Amino acid sequence: QEHFDEAVDWITTGYRVAVEIHDDNLIQSALGNLGWAYFKLGDLDRALDLSLDAQSRAQKLGNTRVQVNWLTTAANVYEAKQDWMRAISSYKAAAVLATSMNNKDRLINALEDLAQTSIDAGDLDGAQACVRQLGSLLNQAEDRLDILDVNFARARIALAQNRSKEAERLFQLVDHDPASQI
Repeated sequence: QEHFDEAVDWITTGYRVAVEIHDDNLIQSALGNLGWAYFKLGDLDRALDLSLDAQSRAQKLGNTRVQVNWLTTAANVYEAKQDWMRAISSYKAAAVLATSMNNKDRLINALEDLAQTSIDAGDLDGAQACVRQLGSLLNQAEDRLDILDVNFARARIALAQNRSKEAERLFQLVDHDPASQI
């Protein structure tokens, strides 16, 4: 509900209890959720430390699903800091884990984020590779928002490559799609 300052208080209490009862899974969960709350509060350094700690703990526990979450949170923080290479590295790691889990939804999300961050970093070849991979995944999916995200990435790539007519056409597709109005 966007009350991240209150969430920090509650999660911190939960973290203390998890430490007292030596529950490693609850500890990593609390750390990761604290990382997300601090990210939303704008404390990027604290958010990054907590997210990376949670990711490392999830890896040690063999909890791949939440490891993807904390890698993605770390990537979001790196993006906010405009540390494109580390953001790209974290999104790639999340995509690899999503692939190993055979989780198409998480893979699509990681590739969408990776495409956008690659564009921000000026790596248009990397962004196009993500868009191609997404194209094959989305042929089997029907999520309009995912299709809009891919079209938005295509438009940004076209714009960066000075293909303004194509970029304009793609931006119009995104702008006029009812799903983009959500």
